[in-house]
Amino acid sequence: MSFSHRGEAYFWHILRWDDNILDIREQYPLDLELTNEICDDRCCKHPGGRNCYMTTDFYVIYKDGSEKAFSVKTSRNLLKKRRTKEKLDIERCYWEKFRHVPYEIVFKEDMNVVFAENIRIVSKFYNASSVFDEMSMLKHLIATKRIQVDMESEPLDFPYLLEQYREALPEVKGGVPVCQTHST
Repeated sequence: MSFSHRGEAYFWHILRWDDNILDIREQYPLDLELTNEICDDRCCKHPGGRNCYMTTDFYVIYKDGSEKAFSVKTSRNLLKKRRTKEKLDIERCYWEKFRHVPYEIVFKEDMNVVFAENIRIVSKFYNASSVFDEMSMLKHLIATKRIQVDMESEPLDFPYLLEQYREALPEVKGGVPVCQTHST
């Protein structure tokens, strides 16, 4: 995964953790006719050419019905490039002027990487079908927010957390939490 894509992956995990979000759409395609119109108005070249669709990294719909668009960049240093600023301005205009949706540029350098990595690790265990032992049960309960831990300050110390929460974990037999088995 490239450096820039890691920023997008981190941000996707952070978005996914937000319980107020209903839907996350990645690499959301922008209306080609509209982006061409914006470029014509600004007397600038359309990114990739007039027949190439632009995308926004994330288009998010919140449970309250509000929406927001996000572009993820590795560093503010990219804003020193005229063409990068031009492309981001096209995107901003598309969302804010024509779609009436707030638009934000997010920088990887500002993200809490520890938070994103902790989410990434536990989210693999979101589904109960991924539970096969006490450790995976602990990660499942953190992923489903049934156990609340500090996800933001430091990497999760799973052996320590297992000792702290062992009594609260449902028993696991044959790879299935006992609380989820059904008798016939």
